[in-house]
Amino acid sequence: MIKKIAILVLCLPIFSFAQTTKSDKFFGLVKHHGVFLDYGKSNTSFIYTDDQGNQLDNLLSESLDFSAIGYEFLPHNFKIRTALTSNKYGARSSVEDYSWSLSYIGLDLKGVYYIHLSKLDTSDMKKRGLKLLLHSGFSASWMTKGLQRIGNQVYDLSNVNNGSFNTLFMGSLGASMQYPLSKAASVSLGYSINRGVNNMETDGQSLFIQSHNLYLKLLIKINNAKRIKY
Repeated sequence: MIKKIAILVLCLPIFSFAQTTKSDKFFGLVKHHGVFLDYGKSNTSFIYTDDQGNQLDNLLSESLDFSAIGYEFLPHNFKIRTALTSNKYGARSSVEDYSWSLSYIGLDLKGVYYIHLSKLDTSDMKKRGLKLLLHSGFSASWMTKGLQRIGNQVYDLSNVNNGSFNTLFMGSLGASMQYPLSKAASVSLGYSINRGVNNMETDGQSLFIQSHNLYLKLLIKINNAKRIKY
């Protein structure tokens, strides 16, 4: 089921392009399309509160890998991105001997606004320059592996709390700086903060996942925008 959803989301820009070519004429533009690859480090933490309302403050964050591959599309300075993501989350106690280790595959949807900060003067390179990107979005992920270690005991989290760890929903907010390598490719350095919105605990307790992501993005344009003459 997850594979079918992933294929549908990744193919969405292709169908969007085919179905909205006529609407592009209304805006006077042919759509930008691009494929991108993200790779970076995620500083993850768990926000846990017990049934008495006391927050556990001795959990240490873990620095783990994350990656994404996806499409970017739609005209002008506002873009939509869809991606297939791979994320790892973890935390450990600084006092007692226990820790969490979670891996997820997910689908991500973001809105991205481009702000041009500079442009080169030469006419053939006038669209090349530094850009600030502001983005926010939402993701849904499914656990591929989840373990909790308490002392010498290791527990499979897929069967804990009625499967509450199996699905993770997160909101995100971030920014990045993009610089073109050529007319068809650009590279970005980005940061985002991501916060889980679904409680992964039960019985009056709460557990939310949070991560700070620092990453590099490589974007390859599939086609360039052109003005349509009437």
